[in-house]
Amino acid sequence: GKALIAAGVTHLGCFSFLDYPVFDSRCGGAGEVYAEAGLNFTYVKLWLDEFGGSDWGSDAIMAGSMIKALAKYPYFNGMLSLGGGCYSWMSRGWVESGRSLDDLVMATFDVDQSVIDLIASGALIMGNDQQSYMQGYMSVILLAIYNMSGNRLMEHVLKTGPIVRNSPKASDECSLVYWTTLAEGSLDKPIVGKEFLPTWDPTMAVGFPICERAGSCQGLGSYFSMETASCEPCPAGTFSNSSMVSCEICPAGTSTRGNGGSGECYPCGKGLFSESQGSAACDYCEIGSFTSEEGMSTCEPCRPPFSTLSIARETPDACMCPEGMYGVNGNYSDGGICLECPEGMVCSFGSHEDY
Repeated sequence: GKALIAAGVTHLGCFSFLDYPVFDSRCGGAGEVYAEAGLNFTYVKLWLDEFGGSDWGSDAIMAGSMIKALAKYPYFNGMLSLGGGCYSWMSRGWVESGRSLDDLVMATFDVDQSVIDLIASGALIMGNDQQSYMQGYMSVILLAIYNMSGNRLMEHVLKTGPIVRNSPKASDECSLVYWTTLAEGSLDKPIVGKEFLPTWDPTMAVGFPICERAGSCQGLGSYFSMETASCEPCPAGTFSNSSMVSCEICPAGTSTRGNGGSGECYPCGKGLFSESQGSAACDYCEIGSFTSEEGMSTCEPCRPPFSTLSIARETPDACMCPEGMYGVNGNYSDGGICLECPEGMVCSFGSHEDY
């Protein structure tokens, strides 16, 4: 009632299509608000003979009942009924009575996906979600989670009463609700994780998302920070993927390429290495060493007196004879050796008997 008054409805018609007590209470509640505001309200029982009766399964019959009701009450500028299915015959009856939908404000008691779609399109201004899932099944879920894992909500009172849905986006009353687990003794401590947590089923929990426990960050490379109470990127040198509930340290031989917020650890390329776990970036192999494979935690040193001309060498044959010597018996990988440069000759780095 308050939402419809705020939308400018000065004469509200609440339509019941079944002889069902829930209509009496719900329409009655809206009527009380209108009476307090000094505005006009009419409770219309379409199932009465004077309106031709009702058949919930037939839009044509329901629209015909609407036309008769609007002929008796021509002054409505707002209508309220139950469920998204009412929109088709209520709007049809309104239009076939010679009225424009631009002059009508409509709302419904319940919320399902059809109501959310109508709210998104602007056809309905709101739905009143009873949150039966939260009031009923959620308590079973909470007990099951506690029984299996010892985890429970840090806040033990959840708001489960009706809420007004006037946006296609679900409200997030759970954003500040954290989970705890039993620690030593009888104290609770915050936890990070999402095992045993039911997913949000839009057919059952429309209007109120399941409260996720702290740590169920869905994005790759993120974790739930208890300090900021939000999802934060994993530090460089750590990663998280969709199956993990916290950031894990990258193993030796890998890195996150200098970046935080990584969903995986990348093997160090050839000529690179990371000696320790949790490396943000891989290091270059120093002069005199090489790595010919990816994912190495150490570089292989050249056997003396061989060395390399520069850092980050990728093949064994990057090991060459130093200045003042020359190679014989093939390359490094062939088991070649270095000999002293003959008297009267100049042997630069990498000199070989073949060139």
